Amino acid sequence: MSQEVEALFGPGGPLARARSGFEHRPGQQRMAALVARTLSGGGRAIVEAGTGTGKTLAYLVPALLCGEPVILSTGTKALQEQILERELPVARRVLGDRGRQATAVLLKGRANYLCLKRLEETAAQRRFEHASEVHLLARIRRWAEKTRTGDRAEVSGLPDNSPLWARIDGRADTCTGSSCPFHERCFVFGARRRAEEASLVVVNHHLLVADLALRESWEGRVLPDASRLVLDEAHLVEDAAVAHFGVRFSSRMASELARDAAQELRAAGRDPAPAAALERAARAFFARVRPEREERVRLAPEARRGLAGPAEEVVGALEALGDAAVGPGPRADERALIETRCARHSVTLQSILQADESSHVVVAEPQGEEGAVLASYPLEAGPLLARALGRFDAVVATSATLSIAGSLERAALRLGMPEAEPLLVASPFAERRQAALYVPRRFPEPGEPAFADRVLREIEALLEISDGRALVLFASHAALSRAAERLAGTIEWPVLVQGEAPREQLIEDFRRSVRSVLLGTASFRQGIDVPGEALSLVIVDKLPFAVPTDPLVEARSAAIRARGGDPFMEEQLPEAILSLRQALGRLIRSREDRGLLAVLDVRLRTRRYGKVILDSLPPWRLLDDLEQAREWFRTHVGR
Repeated sequence: MSQEVEALFGPGGPLARARSGFEHRPGQQRMAALVARTLSGGGRAIVEAGTGTGKTLAYLVPALLCGEPVILSTGTKALQEQILERELPVARRVLGDRGRQATAVLLKGRANYLCLKRLEETAAQRRFEHASEVHLLARIRRWAEKTRTGDRAEVSGLPDNSPLWARIDGRADTCTGSSCPFHERCFVFGARRRAEEASLVVVNHHLLVADLALRESWEGRVLPDASRLVLDEAHLVEDAAVAHFGVRFSSRMASELARDAAQELRAAGRDPAPAAALERAARAFFARVRPEREERVRLAPEARRGLAGPAEEVVGALEALGDAAVGPGPRADERALIETRCARHSVTLQSILQADESSHVVVAEPQGEEGAVLASYPLEAGPLLARALGRFDAVVATSATLSIAGSLERAALRLGMPEAEPLLVASPFAERRQAALYVPRRFPEPGEPAFADRVLREIEALLEISDGRALVLFASHAALSRAAERLAGTIEWPVLVQGEAPREQLIEDFRRSVRSVLLGTASFRQGIDVPGEALSLVIVDKLPFAVPTDPLVEARSAAIRARGGDPFMEEQLPEAILSLRQALGRLIRSREDRGLLAVLDVRLRTRRYGKVILDSLPPWRLLDDLEQAREWFRTHVGR
């Protein structure tokens, strides 16, 4: 298959005929050949493909050709939409009849699908938190009569954190399976049936890793038993793995269980007192768990030992509630689910408090106004991924940002595939002519008293050079808030601020308003694709080092030091390099794009590690002062 794929991507090949404005890209051709060889013959491959490589088609065409079902996992919704709406039709045209026969489906997590049984029960109960939920429920019931998918994305204006949707979604905790009267019409099982029959199943990393974790615990599966896997946006897989291979128990989980249990016990004519007892025990326990400050904290073994007494009360309440729920009578299946949830929460709570400090970190964080979350996460995802991904005969991982100083070794290890065949494909864009990097030579360091105000003045000066048209990324929400407050009163361009509207709306408004300024934090370093003059300047206020007091960073650093390593060079610096590359990569998205990159952190010049960072970035021209930046922008970008 490898030679056939090379021909498809060659000059004058089917791809050239299928796509107008096609340019032969040797890097894309090499990547496609490697993907084809891996998917057909088995093994592991890891590819860093720079912006403009055409990496999506480079794996889509071999995936559709390989003759076996393929799971394609991405990190963002935006990429899923690009794959299904733009790239897949091209891949099908390239492959002719074979492409038209290939089927592709998007599979989401259970909570994205409507549960018809819970919908009817919620409508019958007529208990709502807000009057607006009455109208929303009526609208959802009308939609439920005509939808084919039950996907919440079809319900316009539904808030991401809708309490009403949480009562009617298809979550596993309340699913009675084949005994449900709506089983034949179930949207979750319908989506899974279509996935079982598809050539290509598109999922996100969280659903993929949830499936891997379920299989590891022998609790079932979510995805089809495909033997081929492609990971795009592979730099996001590790975080998803840490989240899903970890375990968590929260005050909200306890409260929802107590509420559901009370409802089922009443329906069966039983005393709901055990549900109330759980509510009381959980409230007392999580009052002890909740940190004094509004931030996530690490719980050392001695702190966990201090929770032993209240935890025993919760475990006892869970056991009593589970015993009260079982037995014959009305809604026996639903009550059996309550018992299962009680047992699962009990095991989870005990495993968190007994977690091994050498391999896991236990954290506590606030939830809502009074609640808390208690969780345990693995320090390293690589070994867990290596074992879990062992079920796949072939795995291809790719992203635009995986390498450190030209090496993919670290990325492959953290993805659990150290044996993977590496390939680095540079961007075909003339990046030195399309962009320049401005790092001020005389500037306060972060942490110095003058830094915060100087950053704001430098941002104002840079925005004047670019005439707006900028994405400004901050290392903290506090810095974002300061900048939003000041810039709203000092600059002439529209200011869009993270948190003031949904993310997708902000990005769309930014695209449409050519001279606007978008302010964001870490989550805006990726998933933003705004080619053209609407984005001509990207500013990063300081190098994106992780907060050293973050529990996971702190625990990983301690583990590295314990084996004689250097946490800064092994963990913090590489992660900062990848984050910076992600942020700066928002600027040049096409061959026509031109713009200025600015990092307002003089440490990039003055510290020894600055050279390591610069060596991992494209070979942009380095500018010293605002006059140089102004002249470069005028010459290469214009107003």
